[in-house]
Amino acid sequence: MSQSLCLVLNLVLTPRHSENRCGLSSMPCLSWSTRINWTSKAFYSHKFKGCGLWYEVALNILTGDICWINGPFEPGKYNDLMIFRMGLMGELDEGERVEADDGYLGEAPLHVKCPKSLTSDPVNKKLKSRVRSRHETCNKRFKQWKILKEVYRHNIADHGSVFRSIAVLTQISFQ
Repeated sequence: MSQSLCLVLNLVLTPRHSENRCGLSSMPCLSWSTRINWTSKAFYSHKFKGCGLWYEVALNILTGDICWINGPFEPGKYNDLMIFRMGLMGELDEGERVEADDGYLGEAPLHVKCPKSLTSDPVNKKLKSRVRSRHETCNKRFKQWKILKEVYRHNIADHGSVFRSIAVLTQISFQ
């Protein structure tokens, strides 16, 4: 990845600890998947019934800014929880948790808040739904890019840079 792209990623994608944090210590975390023109069991995604790549994307819970991207990963080798354990979980501050779907249940309640967790508070269900819908809006913006919406037909080694570049442009569009 070029030095200028790394600089842009650092400037745009690091707003996790903002001054107005208000004591909330979680961020929504979902996986993003994209189809690839590749044939391998390691890349097989049950979601597409074909080959693809996984990315882990997290947003700041207060601002909605993209603050974490991890990937690409092969969906045939890694599930959401494995990717979380290898990456974002190790970056969390003590007591910090992510708001995620039930694919992350194995790390609840210590590192993850998810709907089916035993400690999930039904009173906050509407708020948590709003937080997750903010992430779905981000995913919708990603899908507006044809290169992510369609089967990726270029050099697979470049996909991570393409995805991160689109994430930066998506983040800029939020501001």
